[in-house]
Amino acid sequence: MTEAIWIAAGNNADLCAAIFRAHGLRFERDDRLLRCLDAPPPFYPGIVTLHPDVDPDEILGLAGRGAVAIKDSFATLDPTPLGCVVLSEACWIECDPCAGAMPEGWGRVEDPAAFSAWRRTWRGDAGPDADCVFPDPCLEAPDLAFLARWEGARMRAGCLANLSEAVVGLSNVFGLGQDPSGFAQALHAAGSFGGARTVVGYENGDRLTAARAAGFREIGCLRILVPKDGRGKKVRKPPRPSDVHSRGPVYTGGRQVTRPGPRQSQLPRNCLRPPEFRHMGREGQ
Repeated sequence: MTEAIWIAAGNNADLCAAIFRAHGLRFERDDRLLRCLDAPPPFYPGIVTLHPDVDPDEILGLAGRGAVAIKDSFATLDPTPLGCVVLSEACWIECDPCAGAMPEGWGRVEDPAAFSAWRRTWRGDAGPDADCVFPDPCLEAPDLAFLARWEGARMRAGCLANLSEAVVGLSNVFGLGQDPSGFAQALHAAGSFGGARTVVGYENGDRLTAARAAGFREIGCLRILVPKDGRGKKVRKPPRPSDVHSRGPVYTGGRQVTRPGPRQSQLPRNCLRPPEFRHMGREGQ
């Protein structure tokens, strides 16, 4: 197992943590697991493995508090003891740095009106309200870049890039179909934001084919696991702690637990529901 897989998995965990933080959700992270302590937003897992040797016993108690999706970042977990099934499989991908100017027509979304347009275009006609996935504080996160391609006054395509120390992640590519040249534009837009960093992400199906054609190479596998009753049924949301509005970091059992900061909004009331597991394979992070 190459170091590149660990780096890509860590970058994706950074993205999950940034989204949890923007929602004002508590989470904890160590060198083995990332766990959201509240109901995660749609498309996002409640537990992410950060080590290939994580044993199901390590997360049985965590997953048992409420049915959540699990990102098996190294495709090594046995889902049976967890009462889970494999919802989807994908490949981690990476591409050499491609720093330079933004592709023609592309730019970073920087104001609320453009961010609303990005979310509407990303969502399309299906799925939950996009602000339930990407709330307004996401726009202020310095390690996130919402990138878009404009044709005149109309937004046609976009993607999301997130920075880690050594790499930049590319995800949520939309509006480009499976056109390799379009995917390559998203790659170069993310590369422009990331500078000299390697670009990483994960894809499957036709989008993986487009990513390969754009210059990505496969480096490993991951899976999304969901509870057996989560493939079409809504699961009961775990109770929210009474101190969810507390501020600042605390420590529990040797793990850092992050709570909402003073400028971070809570999850909108109409979004306080468990993730829709049937959508995790489409855009799950």
